[in-house]
Amino acid sequence: MRTPLTPLSDTTLRWLTGALGDKEEKDDKSKEMTEEEEAELAEARREEEERRADKYRKMEEERETMRQGIRDKVGASRYLLRAEKHRGTRSVS
Repeated sequence: MRTPLTPLSDTTLRWLTGALGDKEEKDDKSKEMTEEEEAELAEARREEEERRADKYRKMEEERETMRQGIRDKVGASRYLLRAEKHRGTRSVS
């Protein structure tokens, strides 16, 4: 038993909207996209792709800066450890 608050299934909704005859009109309108609308849509997609690429480029730059900082820190500590070992062995000799 359905109550007014029970959601309808997709099949039921498609059947109901198909029975109203709106489906054909919507399909015709969506197919008839003008060249201007297509150009606007293509431009919007291109701009969105540029923004996405720029966002990821910036994120990668930040990551690389962080990686370089780690490399510098680890490299400096390695250099200091080697220098201390080297000095330690000279004093023993």
